[in-house]
Amino acid sequence: MNLPAPVSATTAIILAVLFVKLAFAVIKKRQVHKVVLGTGQHPDLEAAIRAHGNFAEYVPLSLLLIVFAEINHSFASLALGVVANVVPLVAASMSAPRG
Repeated sequence: MNLPAPVSATTAIILAVLFVKLAFAVIKKRQVHKVVLGTGQHPDLEAAIRAHGNFAEYVPLSLLLIVFAEINHSFASLALGVVANVVPLVAASMSAPRG
């Protein structure tokens, strides 16, 4: 099968897996702290929620930009694909609580 936008499709798949991983991190911390809504004043839960929220806010725009660049046969699509994959990974690892 020939994908019309292989960089975009591959990037979307990788980011979808990361999105689910971040969601499960929030769920796990909510279960540990027994918090249903909000953060319950737990910094590690707040960090996990913000990592997931920031990801949900910024990744769709980056994917859209990758699709536009790729449709226009721009070399920038590769660069955007790399950035869209690396930045959320770095941000997620930096916001993960230590310890």
